[in-house]
Amino acid sequence: MFIPYFSKRAHGAAAGLPLILFLLLSTGVSGCVQTHVEMVTDDSRLLERANNFYARQRYNQATESYRKVMDEYPDSKYRKVAVIGLADSLYKEGQFDEANLYYERFVEMYPLDELTPRALFYYGMCYMMLTSTPDRSQKQTRLAIQMFDGFLTRYPDHILAPTAAWNKEQMEAMLLQSKLDVARFYFNTYKSTAAIDRLKEYLSNNPKSPDTPEALFMLGESFRRKQSYRKAAEVFTVLIGDHPNDEWAKKARESAARLTVKSN
Repeated sequence: MFIPYFSKRAHGAAAGLPLILFLLLSTGVSGCVQTHVEMVTDDSRLLERANNFYARQRYNQATESYRKVMDEYPDSKYRKVAVIGLADSLYKEGQFDEANLYYERFVEMYPLDELTPRALFYYGMCYMMLTSTPDRSQKQTRLAIQMFDGFLTRYPDHILAPTAAWNKEQMEAMLLQSKLDVARFYFNTYKSTAAIDRLKEYLSNNPKSPDTPEALFMLGESFRRKQSYRKAAEVFTVLIGDHPNDEWAKKARESAARLTVKSN
């Protein structure tokens, strides 16, 4: 599976949290066993087993044990911990589609819980990890942006907020790159009208991109192909004036020299 270039940074602040969380949870359950033997129940033993598997990075076994708590003890007081535990262990296994379902379930079932911000963050992380290359469908990218934006709106001061903001920026950059790739496709296949529409949108939303000179050249050349010579000249003039030493400016000069300026 394609792992986006941003994944290392995205995991930096957040990836250790599930293990820390469940080490604490495991310690809590163990303490209960030691000091209140009479209160031990089958679901608590099963949960402790799941937490121990998780702490030892045996995520497949942890996943199975968390599932059992949820399936066999639907009224257990540990159900909340089992839901987030299952989501985390699935995430660690790289099962992002299924992990997302349980992070979503946790957010819906426990909207005011102290772990809800973290669940919402990882809800977005799952979409982020499912994103593909810019030339493919960007549905997951848009959903990741939506999740991180929702997180930042609800929890602007949370410890994970800086990472969520950075992740959102990376997803937005990927979305813009995808739009440029689509524009390139239309340009290279001589579908000038479609290319013009997408290039205008790209330049409007991302005027200072490193790819701006290329986008300007494709826009001007697309106008030239449509015999909209005056518009082509205007675009080439901007490109040459703003980026005089760029290789795309050189190509723009060559195209401009072939123009027959007409009033459009």
